[in-house]
Amino acid sequence: MFLKHYRTMAGEELKNLDFYYVVRVCFFLFITSMIETHGADELGLKGNADTLMQPGFNMPRACAEVIEEKTGISVSSIIT
Repeated sequence: MFLKHYRTMAGEELKNLDFYYVVRVCFFLFITSMIETHGADELGLKGNADTLMQPGFNMPRACAEVIEEKTGISVSSIIT
C-alpha cells in the first residue's frame, strides 16, 4: 500500500528500496548493541526502548537474516 501511494504521489517508482531496508536493519543492530552494552536509561532513550530486547526475540539474529536475504551477505557469524 505504501509503495502504491508513493508511486501516485511521486509519479515514479521507489528505487533502491532494499538498500534503505538494509540501512534501517543496520540501524536497529546498532541501537540493540548500544542498549545491551549501556542500557536504555544511560543512553537517555525512552524507557520503552527495552522492548526491543524482549525475551524470546533475538533482534540481532533477525536483523542478520534480513541483511542476508536482501544482500546475500552473511553477517550471522558476528552475531552472538
